Amino acid sequence: MNTATKTVTQTSTYFHQDIVCLESESISTGALMSRIFASLHFAFVEITGDDPVCPIGITFPGYQLFGRQSERQSDKAERSEQVNLPQIGNSIRLFSVVEGELEMLDLARRLLRFREYLAIETIRSLRRKNYGLALYRRHQPKSTPERLIRRRMKRHSESYDVASAHYRSMITEPTSLPYLDVQSQSTHGRFRLFIEKRLCEEVSSDKERTWGFSCYGLSTNVLLPDF
Repeated sequence: MNTATKTVTQTSTYFHQDIVCLESESISTGALMSRIFASLHFAFVEITGDDPVCPIGITFPGYQLFGRQSERQSDKAERSEQVNLPQIGNSIRLFSVVEGELEMLDLARRLLRFREYLAIETIRSLRRKNYGLALYRRHQPKSTPERLIRRRMKRHSESYDVASAHYRSMITEPTSLPYLDVQSQSTHGRFRLFIEKRLCEEVSSDKERTWGFSCYGLSTNVLLPDF
């Protein structure tokens, strides 16, 4: 797949495809979102190969910093007082500036094992000037066990299990951002991927808007339609 960088302006044509989690008694929305995201991450690693830039970006239409507990969550808590919780939502929207890149991703095949829990929408084009823009990027707390483990593995040539034993009781920096549970491709350990959303007016305008994302579909400077 061609991952050549592209400069994209707000009036560019985007192609997008939505993955929506359906309500299920057998799996929570959060767990399902994490599994879907993991499958997308593997796919992004595959299509980028040796190129560090992924041509597909993602947004989370249901992203909320503060959301209400669902009725089911409240019931499990014996109908205790509802509290505000960060929510990643129940859908993932994939973006590309080349329709063929989403077609080659072939979501129906890649997510076949989740077919009874998902609705995968058709690829659609978007070209208009009145949509909002937002940036979705990874937030890494200053000190996390995962970062320290990777550093120790490299410094001491230790396995993940040996290195992680040194940080099992570590208390991490608190954050209220929504997150997904992800398995690292390099260490195979699981960690929380915190995701920060910033609106267009909150992002520096002097950054070059060159199309390209990490293998998580996130970026530190590329704005995507927010709707």
